[in-house]
Amino acid sequence: MAAIDRSHLIAKNTLLLYFRTLITIVVTFYTIRVLLSVLGAEDFGVFGILSGVIILISFFNKSMTTSTQRFINYEIGLGEKGNVKEIFATTLTCHLIVAILLVIIAETAGLWFVINVLNIPEERMSAALWIYQLYLAYMVFFIIASPFNALILAHEKMNIFTYVSIVDVLLKLAVVFVIQYFAGDKLILYVLLLSVVSLLSNGYYVYYCRTKYKELNFRLSWNKSRLIKLFTFSGWMTAGASADTLSEQGVNILINIFFGPVYNATKLLAGKIQEGVYMLISNLMTAVKPQIVKSYSQNDTSFLYKLVFSSSKFSFFLLYFITLPFFFQADFFLGLWLTEVPEYLRIFVQLIIVDLLVQASFVSMGILSQASAKIKKYQIIVSLNFLSVFCFTALFYKIGFPVYAAFIITIIMSVLAFFARLYEIKKTLNFPVRKFLSDVTLRLVCTTLLSVVLPIIIYILADSSIYWVCVSIVVCFISTGTVIWLVGLNKFEKDFIVKKIKERFQ
Repeated sequence: MAAIDRSHLIAKNTLLLYFRTLITIVVTFYTIRVLLSVLGAEDFGVFGILSGVIILISFFNKSMTTSTQRFINYEIGLGEKGNVKEIFATTLTCHLIVAILLVIIAETAGLWFVINVLNIPEERMSAALWIYQLYLAYMVFFIIASPFNALILAHEKMNIFTYVSIVDVLLKLAVVFVIQYFAGDKLILYVLLLSVVSLLSNGYYVYYCRTKYKELNFRLSWNKSRLIKLFTFSGWMTAGASADTLSEQGVNILINIFFGPVYNATKLLAGKIQEGVYMLISNLMTAVKPQIVKSYSQNDTSFLYKLVFSSSKFSFFLLYFITLPFFFQADFFLGLWLTEVPEYLRIFVQLIIVDLLVQASFVSMGILSQASAKIKKYQIIVSLNFLSVFCFTALFYKIGFPVYAAFIITIIMSVLAFFARLYEIKKTLNFPVRKFLSDVTLRLVCTTLLSVVLPIIIYILADSSIYWVCVSIVVCFISTGTVIWLVGLNKFEKDFIVKKIKERFQ
């Protein structure tokens, strides 16, 4: 496939995924607003911490899903030499093993942890145990269907992924409306219906793949060499994924222990905003990832590095353009979203935005590392970064620091991780670090420093009236858009954007 065709495919898939994101974010945020009102802060926090425990236990699923995506993409990139059929059968086996391990750990160590360690009100413990079991079923459905989802993404059928995601989020909205009229325990019914939605949406992925890709083996494969290869790769991915999960869900548990379930509700609300914002990065990466892996398998280094550079810049700029107004006017937007804004939610969200911008600048490095399969040292760096966040958070909470200290620690560690990751991929893959720093990092820093001047002046001088809020939002958009175009983008990227706009109008 020619470079121009691949670029066109990436642009088309990115637009599809952003359409999905727009619908998902709007519906999800409204769903959370209603859900918080129906359940109350305490039950909302209980749901957040219990789902976090299941996610923490199932950390190996994240690495296995990433590994599955990588190997299928790689085999497709090899063309006729690839063996997608056997790789898929092997990944299906691996995910079944992961699902069984999850159930075993969840029903033993996980159950003990919920009963004996978590800070859950005594009168809600019985309901908490039901919720725990139901959310476990939710995750099992998701894990078993993950190889089918990966197969769809590897073939870059983003329209299917988009439509199913939209239906999924609309069904979850319907669930929230149903539980409002239920006289019994609303939280138990909510998680039960979530499990049903998970079964339906993930079941469709299985159905689509079985009808669309009939040439594949929809069976288990116990090929020892392939299983070892997949588990070896995913083993190092598990190190990073487990540390990431510990950093995220472990901090939730620390907040529960030191501050209580009400603050878990605040963290869960901030986490939902984080998920929504991160979709803006992940959409571009989802569209770009298959092409990075396929370019590596074809040894097309010219297009490969161009993708890594441009995707880093565009993921940062898209995120920065959208989140800067929210950063300065967080109180206004949170007030529109929630009837009562919890304490510390604003500062949680602002710090999360800063961290996501740092992550956006190097997210494509991880995909490049996965494409090469030389991930051992890279994943060690990732693991140490996330483990440091958890350890320092526990230490600072023990000393008596406020609840938002975890987010400040995360930002500091993300900055340090950026340079550590650059150093590693230079050693492992001979990555052109100097060119990346000059063409990408320097442009990102200059764009940020120049574009933020006017918004800061408006923020300092203006009051909180709706007039000045609107002025601040408009100034943020104009300032960031102008500086991104003049400073952030190079000539090739500008020409590409102009060409795509002309094509759309024609």
